[in-house]
Amino acid sequence: EMASYVDTLSHSEQLLDEALKLCRRLGQPDELATALWQLAHVAWWSSKFDKARSLGEEGVAVSRAAGLRAQEGQCLYILAAVADWTNEPVKARNLAEQSLEVHTSIGYGRGVAIARQTLARALYHLGDLVTARVLLERALGEYRASAYPYGVAWSLVTLGWIFTDERDYARARTCLLQALDMFVEFGAVARFAEVVEGFAQLACAEGQWRSALRLAGAAHAQRERISLPLMPV
Repeated sequence: EMASYVDTLSHSEQLLDEALKLCRRLGQPDELATALWQLAHVAWWSSKFDKARSLGEEGVAVSRAAGLRAQEGQCLYILAAVADWTNEPVKARNLAEQSLEVHTSIGYGRGVAIARQTLARALYHLGDLVTARVLLERALGEYRASAYPYGVAWSLVTLGWIFTDERDYARARTCLLQALDMFVEFGAVARFAEVVEGFAQLACAEGQWRSALRLAGAAHAQRERISLPLMPV
C-alpha cells in the first residue's frame, strides 16, 4: 500500500491484487480484510470506484463476520471516501460517521483521525466549512499523537481549501506549504498533485489567473505521470 504514496498507483494496485489472491488462499479473515481495504484504497485513488466499492463492501462483511472492528472501520472510511469523490456527500457523511463510531469504540486513534478527516471532507462539500475545520483541527492532533505524517499532510491540504474559501489566504498558504514540505520529505510523489491544485485554487481566489493556470497545468502533468485521475467532484 505504501507504493501508492511513493510510486505509481498501477504498480501499487498490481502488488495488492497479488496479495489479495494469496490472502484468499490462506483463508485468514484478518489478513483478508486488511488486503481488501488496502486494495480498495488504491482503487479509490485510481478512480476505479466500482472496484473500490465492491472491495470495501466485501471488507465490511468479512470484518463484521470475524469481529474485526479496526478493519471494519477502515473499509467504512474507504466507502465514505468513494461516495465523497463521486459527489454523494450525504452518503459519505453517513458512512464516515459510522467509521468514526467504530474506531472510537475500540480506541483506535489513527482510525478516529482518518474518519474525522473523511467526515470533514464530506462536510466541506456540503458547505459546512466551520464544522469541517473543527474536525480537521482535531484530526491533526490525533494524527500527530499516532505518528502518522501522511494524515497530517492530507488534513493540512483540506484546511488549505477551507481557509481559501474563508478568504484567510495567509493561513491557507501556510497549510499548503506545510503539507507540501511533508510530502516532499517522505517522497510521497503520488500526493503532490492535490497540494499543487490547492495552490491553484488559492491563486485563483487571489486573482492571480496566470499562476492559477500554470499550477493547474503542473498538477495535471503530475497526475498523468503517475496515472492519478482527477477526482470527479
